[in-house]
Amino acid sequence: RAQADVGRLGSPLLGGPAFGIVVDGDLVPRDPLEALTAGAAPGVTLMTGWTRDEYRLWLVPGGLTERIDRLGPVALAGAMARCRCGSEVPRGYRALRPGAGTAETVGQMVTDHLLRNPLHRLSDGRAEPSYVYEFAWPSDRPGMGACHALELGFVFDSGDTPDARKLAGEGAPQELADAMHGAWVRFVTDGAPGWEPWGPHHPVQVYGDGAPHVVHGPRDRELALWTAPGAERAARTPQSPELRAVIRRLRRNGALRRT
Repeated sequence: RAQADVGRLGSPLLGGPAFGIVVDGDLVPRDPLEALTAGAAPGVTLMTGWTRDEYRLWLVPGGLTERIDRLGPVALAGAMARCRCGSEVPRGYRALRPGAGTAETVGQMVTDHLLRNPLHRLSDGRAEPSYVYEFAWPSDRPGMGACHALELGFVFDSGDTPDARKLAGEGAPQELADAMHGAWVRFVTDGAPGWEPWGPHHPVQVYGDGAPHVVHGPRDRELALWTAPGAERAARTPQSPELRAVIRRLRRNGALRRT
């Protein structure tokens, strides 16, 4: 109840109050990403990944997808402020996905900023083997796609539980659960889930429709936009009062709809 109250007007996509890891100098002595890429946890292999449509868990149930699409350029400006990036980044995303709406562009931008980019850096920066996956099977729930946390019912082979069905809908493929659960068990017992470890060609095991398979660098074009000239220009540009008001309104509306 305390977590719900504190996070009522916040979300990973729009920012605001939230619970998260705090570097306190004691339990968490330093930033985990910095520590792990500097040699912490030697000899420990890593498996990490994301879902294809992480953002949909926060945008679709509360009706924020339509609101963000209507806001258009204002929403893109908010995403630039949230991600501390320049206009070259959303322009690049739109060039790569010419048919995408504003909500999809914003969602994928923030997902890459919060998840995929740091996980690439983490996998690149460790000497020990790292294994990366992408979960791409779309939920049967309208509009949810391959949203955040959808893969958990497949990882733990718990698709018959109420929480798993709430995200996946009815009739989730058992063969996909068998494949993912088996890979996680192999990783726990043998240290290798069954596909090639991370390397210069960025192999990513994709779990979607059909048999799981490795794709090399499936997000490389998007992530390259963040290191292009001008990508960090907006980090020095303060948010206008109008933009802050729009972001607050989106947080409030989404939270009230979820409640």
